[in-house]
Amino acid sequence: MKNKFFPNTILQSILVLLIVIIYSAIAVSILKKFIPDIGLKITLTFVFCMLMTILTLYIINIKRNIVFDYKIKKINFSTSILSIFTLIFFSFSFNTPLNRLIYELGLNDVSNPENPFNSFLFVLSTVILAPILEEIIFRRFIMGGLLTNYSVKKSIIVSTILFSLIHISPPQIIGAIFYGAYFGFIYYKTKSIILPILLHFTANISGLAGVYLNYKYGQVPIQRISDIYGSYSVYIILTSLTFFFLLTYLLKKNIRENYE
Repeated sequence: MKNKFFPNTILQSILVLLIVIIYSAIAVSILKKFIPDIGLKITLTFVFCMLMTILTLYIINIKRNIVFDYKIKKINFSTSILSIFTLIFFSFSFNTPLNRLIYELGLNDVSNPENPFNSFLFVLSTVILAPILEEIIFRRFIMGGLLTNYSVKKSIIVSTILFSLIHISPPQIIGAIFYGAYFGFIYYKTKSIILPILLHFTANISGLAGVYLNYKYGQVPIQRISDIYGSYSVYIILTSLTFFFLLTYLLKKNIRENYE
């Protein structure tokens, strides 16, 4: 009987999420004894649990005689540009305003925006480490394995749900649902993990930029649109919406021409 890629079922994919949680618990129990700085502790915990999960999945598949393809697949330049800018405009038109609304509704512990660029470790973890480590786990391993057993739609949905669950807070979960589905769709079409990593990087840095604009020019509590980004809020949101829908149309057309 041919050995199968792990994970290749929904239950096995949930098990991967449990592995992440277990490694996180181990890291927290160890680091709390030696590292008092909360920011450093969070970053190290994240890196440890993600790297150990990737290593665990790699070893399991090697034991199953799974052969990994280490070649970097070429991605269409126009597809990359369109998908990246589509994501940027989505972030400014939908994601940041929605996040602020959720904060105002009291679904998160923090209501006052802070400068997200104050902490180097936070930026490093969010912008560089998270895109690489999370995409390898949730797109390369989980979604890649699910595609061997399920339809494309089901594979994207399951991997997206699991991806959103690790983001804990309500604002992050809602954004992660869209991003996870988007990354999964692009991963399936391009058959390359590189573009989802670049898109994840783009989503996170755009998110931080949106939070910074809200911190710098916005108002709390939000009572009108101008309280989100300041006096230019309406222009930023409407312009971003226009380009988001336009680029979405062009991206769909581009993918049909290059990947179907």
